Amino acid sequence: LDKALGLKAGLDRDALLPAIEDHVIEQARLVGVYKR
Repeated sequence: LDKALGLKAGLDRDALLPAIEDHVIEQARLVGVYKR
Protein backbone atom coordinates (compact mmCIF):
# COMPACT_ATOMS: atom_id res chain seq x y z
CA LEU A 1 0.00 0.00 0.00
CA ASP A 2 1.12 3.55 -0.60
CA LYS A 3 0.14 4.79 2.88
CA ALA A 4 -1.19 3.67 6.26
CA LEU A 5 -4.98 3.70 6.07
CA GLY A 6 -5.87 3.52 9.77
CA LEU A 7 -8.48 0.79 9.32
CA LYS A 8 -10.14 -0.88 12.30
CA ALA A 9 -8.95 -4.30 13.49
CA GLY A 10 -11.20 -7.19 12.53
CA LEU A 11 -12.29 -5.66 9.23
CA ASP A 12 -13.76 -8.32 6.94
CA ARG A 13 -12.73 -8.89 3.34
CA ASP A 14 -15.80 -7.18 1.88
CA ALA A 15 -14.88 -3.94 3.69
CA LEU A 16 -11.10 -4.23 3.28
CA LEU A 17 -10.86 -4.63 -0.49
CA PRO A 18 -12.72 -1.41 -1.41
CA ALA A 19 -10.76 0.52 1.23
CA ILE A 20 -7.37 -0.45 -0.24
CA GLU A 21 -8.38 -0.49 -3.92
CA ASP A 22 -6.81 2.86 -4.88
CA HIS A 23 -3.75 2.39 -2.65
CA VAL A 24 -2.25 -0.89 -3.93
CA ILE A 25 1.24 -0.37 -5.40
CA GLU A 26 2.11 -3.95 -6.34
CA GLN A 27 0.63 -7.44 -6.03
CA ALA A 28 2.21 -10.87 -5.62
CA ARG A 29 0.99 -14.41 -5.09
CA LEU A 30 2.55 -16.90 -2.70
CA VAL A 31 2.01 -20.57 -3.50
CA GLY A 32 3.10 -23.41 -1.25
CA VAL A 33 3.13 -27.18 -1.70
CA TYR A 34 2.68 -29.31 1.39
CA LYS A 35 3.39 -33.00 1.59
CA ARG A 36 3.12 -35.48 4.45
